[in-house]
Amino acid sequence: MSRVVDILNTPALSFRETSALFLWATLFLGQAWRGNSNACEKAVLVRAPDTLQTLLTTHDSPEVRAACAYALGTYLLSSTSGTELSERRIEQSKEAATVLTRCLHDGSPLVRQEVLVALHHFLTLFTQSTNSNAVNNANRTGGIVYKTVFDKVNEAIRTVAASDPSYEMVQLAETILTDLQQPVGTKFFQWCCGRFRVSNTISRDLGSGISQQQDVFDNDEGNDCFARSGRYWRNHCIRSNPCRLADFQHMREIVFNNRTTNASPLVVRLHPYENYLTVANSHSNLIFYDLDGQLRSKSVLKVGSIGSTINTLDYINAHDRTLICIGTDNHAIRIYDATSHRLISSWIALDDEYIHSHHRTGPTSSTTTTAAPSATSLKTQRKFVVNWNQQLCRIYASSTDLDYVALWDVERERCLYTMDTGASGGVFCLTSDIHGYCAAGMGDGTIRCFDTRSKESAIAIIPPAAPLNRHAPIIALKADTNDRLLSISNLGQLRRWDIESGTNAELSGPQTSQQVLAADVHSTGNVLALATANALQFKTCFGDLLFDIKQSKFAQVSCLSFHQYRQLLAVGFNDGSLSMFTGKTNSSTV
Repeated sequence: MSRVVDILNTPALSFRETSALFLWATLFLGQAWRGNSNACEKAVLVRAPDTLQTLLTTHDSPEVRAACAYALGTYLLSSTSGTELSERRIEQSKEAATVLTRCLHDGSPLVRQEVLVALHHFLTLFTQSTNSNAVNNANRTGGIVYKTVFDKVNEAIRTVAASDPSYEMVQLAETILTDLQQPVGTKFFQWCCGRFRVSNTISRDLGSGISQQQDVFDNDEGNDCFARSGRYWRNHCIRSNPCRLADFQHMREIVFNNRTTNASPLVVRLHPYENYLTVANSHSNLIFYDLDGQLRSKSVLKVGSIGSTINTLDYINAHDRTLICIGTDNHAIRIYDATSHRLISSWIALDDEYIHSHHRTGPTSSTTTTAAPSATSLKTQRKFVVNWNQQLCRIYASSTDLDYVALWDVERERCLYTMDTGASGGVFCLTSDIHGYCAAGMGDGTIRCFDTRSKESAIAIIPPAAPLNRHAPIIALKADTNDRLLSISNLGQLRRWDIESGTNAELSGPQTSQQVLAADVHSTGNVLALATANALQFKTCFGDLLFDIKQSKFAQVSCLSFHQYRQLLAVGFNDGSLSMFTGKTNSSTV
């Protein structure tokens, strides 16, 4: 056992180098401790549970973290066998339960399920050992601490049952709370063994020449290789012909004035390569439309988030097999397969009690209370803000009522750290680039920019500035290739920011006297769209007005979004209708 612990304490430059070895070593410990109290006592002597707790909170591989939770669960389970426990075992169980409770905020549902099962074993251990000699002989303070840990674990499981975005996690938590004596478990160990039983090489029967693993050839990757090549070529052609400013001179509405449902569209996104768009409505559903206005074959995806509102919608891996990333106002992120509508992953991205307190970095504000915008309409709203970075496989998350930005590594399914923005009215928009720079548009009209290339901590590039206008939070940001940012406030103010110096200047041009309901900036066309109470304005990124379309219906605009490469703009209205605007002269070619 000591040799295995030495292996787990070996540092590695990359988690891929040792993830398989660490996974097997951790599973070995879990199986060795199952029902073996003597082995658990020896584990305490070599500090094996401490090593697993460290790996559970720091290792980059979700499978290794799940295996650590599984092994800690078997360690706690063996303590419930009726054997009298030493005082050191009881202390070690409390420490393990405390660490496991924190890991209920892990980004991987696989890890969270194993953590929940391990905590169930701790609750069972507590109920069985409260009358044992070990606990009776312990000092009074230790007994009180043990009861405190028990109460915290119970409270954490109740929180999971009430707010975890994973349906399996909610079911598991409710089972534990309903009947503590009912056994719970997962098939994680069997799943790991099944993965390792499949050989990576193909062995053949020399007599018949038939592969003994014929199903290896019949996988999705092999059958899809030609289709994938076609997709990549199509994507290359689309990226090679981006829109220019001249393409937006004559934007007009095409035949797509459809009423989606009785629910209002909250977010709309055009797929950058496929010919469809996705609409998130106020009933927490996703509706899929072809660009001609027709519903797709699988047109509805029910998110099923009761009591929450969809605030963000984005495409992950849009160049290949598309996933859909959804963020709701309870700070939950869900990732679905766009084809099968299967839930791939889900987690809570923002949690003040754990995520910010344990991952805080960067400049710290003098107060932890966020200064809310003084505008009355902004006080009553809470919006979850998410930025997906495809090149870095990262998610930046924040909210209009929080003063920090959380950085999540989606490949590792863990929060790297959080970045304090100061008391600046909350975060209203986020943007990032391929180099690791992140910018946040704040509620006081300023921006915060961070260098996140380091895995350990972020560096604030643009320091906190004096508030510009607390009535005008920044609602849209766009970065260009010259280390500059363009910001749009909810009053239509355009401001250019220099990332290196932190200086900013308001762009001259016709200003709107009405509040901007929605805004977006085209990624390649140097064009932005603003929806006000009576007009849809198209401006250049230098502030010049191209043209505007004046209609009374624009007072009901709820969302709008440009296509990433083409001259298309989708607009959603509060009455449930959608409109599409294009610069093409022939709508049939859209």
